[in-house]
Amino acid sequence: PPARVEIYSRDGRHLVGSNRNFGIETAKTKYICCLDADDALESTYIEKAIYMMETLGYDIVSTSLRFVGAQSGVGNIYQYPDLRLMVTGNHIHTCAVFKKSMWERVGGFFDVGLGKDHIAEDWDFWIRSVAQGARVRNISKEPLLIYRVHPSGSLSHSSDNPSLQDQLKYILNRNASLITPEAFDRSVKAKELKIFNPLSESSLFKSMLEQKEESTVMLVLPWLLVGGAERLVTEVVKFLRSKDRRVVVITTKPQDGRAGSAEEWVKKWTDELYMLPNFLEPAEFCDFVKYLLKSREPSHVVLGGSPEFYEMIPELKEVSPKTLFVDFLFNTIGHVVSHSRYRQYFDFVVAENSEVVEWFQSIGWSSERIFKLSSGIDLSEYYPRRGAEEVRRKLGISDDDVVVGFSGRLSEEKAPDAFLDIASRFGDYPNIKFVMTGGGYLSEHIRQRALAMLNSKNFFFCGLVDDVKE
Repeated sequence: PPARVEIYSRDGRHLVGSNRNFGIETAKTKYICCLDADDALESTYIEKAIYMMETLGYDIVSTSLRFVGAQSGVGNIYQYPDLRLMVTGNHIHTCAVFKKSMWERVGGFFDVGLGKDHIAEDWDFWIRSVAQGARVRNISKEPLLIYRVHPSGSLSHSSDNPSLQDQLKYILNRNASLITPEAFDRSVKAKELKIFNPLSESSLFKSMLEQKEESTVMLVLPWLLVGGAERLVTEVVKFLRSKDRRVVVITTKPQDGRAGSAEEWVKKWTDELYMLPNFLEPAEFCDFVKYLLKSREPSHVVLGGSPEFYEMIPELKEVSPKTLFVDFLFNTIGHVVSHSRYRQYFDFVVAENSEVVEWFQSIGWSSERIFKLSSGIDLSEYYPRRGAEEVRRKLGISDDDVVVGFSGRLSEEKAPDAFLDIASRFGDYPNIKFVMTGGGYLSEHIRQRALAMLNSKNFFFCGLVDDVKE
């Protein structure tokens, strides 16, 4: 069922803390998240936060942020702030999700004033909460708050405001009775405490189950690095969504930023992307996947090369026995060892080529449970032809030029350096042009080599492009 939205307003002007207190006091909910009107949240943030609170026993969950507007970049944040950290800086962002019962216990937000009288009301609130034993966790590796910075600044960042040091001094003096040696010890113990509550007791689980849609498919990958299977995955997700399938995508390995990310491509077609290393510890992966399986009840789980997921399968199959598990192998090295070990848990297999089909048959898979799905290029769509006038004009390529292209992952096994070596030998042939697209670990190295070749005027490095057809 759709979420119920209730809107309340007040006459006159009020300070930030007073407005927050009014809204929280009026709310009939267990959890609170304060979001300013010009900011935004990524679609999975609230679910991840409440999962951590209900299953792992945290009282406050916050996230790192991504700046937009007059500033760009990412604002990082400590993963486990305690009282020792909170009295040195504000390490919990305003959009944190917290329990209403905690707000009631610590006395809500406290306002001081504006301009020279301004004190960060949220920092004061977090310090009081942590001093009284609140357990805090931040999603530090994934900026789920989109924070808009205005050219003219904001009330909380006005040049008239006291310095952060002066604000902290005021907060510490005001709360001196709470900030005791015992409070510091209590905060450390709260941070080190390990809690796990059964999934069946989670109101989040019950709520998500009520919103369950039929025909859900879960795709599991190691990562979404550019130049791997990310384009294929994007097209698969797009196709499934066109057939009214709900699609959940999981990744299990840390994403290396140097190789680029297909995250935004996938998120065009599904809001349910869970890159597990970005918000969970490895020991927590399996329980979260169990939660996803039980709350979404997917008809199929398709595995595309995640070593971590292979190890989870025995437990996952037990909690979701009606789900069909499918393994997709692209070659007969690497993951075939894991497949052989966990073969009994799969219902079907998909092979990328005939060699993999033969290998599946050799270990006992029957033909009716093997599906061949070859990747390749549709030659009716991709073939040498005239056209792409805008690209040709931009690069200075005439219709009489011969164009040689490279499009792929910029990593050692694809030998992008060899393409540059070839291009360098044709510097004296003005009618032969070399065009290179792609992203990966070697992007900067290739870019620097390409810059050094500019004097030849026949080599064009375009980097990562959205559509390689043109």
